[in-house]
Amino acid sequence: MDVGAVYYAKADGSAITEVAYPMVTPNGIGLSPDGTTLYVAETEAARLWAFPIEAPGVVKKEPWPSPHGGRLVAGMGGYQRFDSLAVQADGRICVATLVNGGITVISPDGRHVEHHPMPDLMTTNICFGGPDMKTAYITLSWTGRLVAVDWPTPGLRPQAQSGWLKRLSAAGSRGLSEGGGAAGGLAAAAFSRSRFDTGCGTQGRSPRL
Repeated sequence: MDVGAVYYAKADGSAITEVAYPMVTPNGIGLSPDGTTLYVAETEAARLWAFPIEAPGVVKKEPWPSPHGGRLVAGMGGYQRFDSLAVQADGRICVATLVNGGITVISPDGRHVEHHPMPDLMTTNICFGGPDMKTAYITLSWTGRLVAVDWPTPGLRPQAQSGWLKRLSAAGSRGLSEGGGAAGGLAAAAFSRSRFDTGCGTQGRSPRL
């Protein structure tokens, strides 16, 4: 199996920087509510890693034996795989989980882990919406469905990370947009240098079908 990496890129395409390497099929990626921590999920290893952000495209790295400088937040036992992720307003990370189909919710320190099952082994993606950010939209890839789920804790609003982007811009990151949201001026992505593509991320409770 080939290894992958995490990259930081400016939205205008003027620069791209390798942030973490090597990683085992990196997939889901997200930021903490205060924008100071980068979370990355590895699919085949079912591990969640954290990297403190020091500057745009720069993270603080742990010494060996960390393979890439990340801090291990959680690793799942048995055979299951991680896909995409989303972050709640309280800072917990919701990771779409394959095989053990559902959403695994992990505290930032990794001490608390809970699993919300979904009716699909290949739960691949999640995002939050609705007026109170307590609706989770989840992709169920095995059965080819998109469901809306009432979620107990609100998801992180994009505006919260927009403020972090503005602070980075004021600190000298010319490539970041003052205007709005993580998509406005920051493109952080996980790429797997592999011949195989895996899914995304999910979470859920009782879906409204």
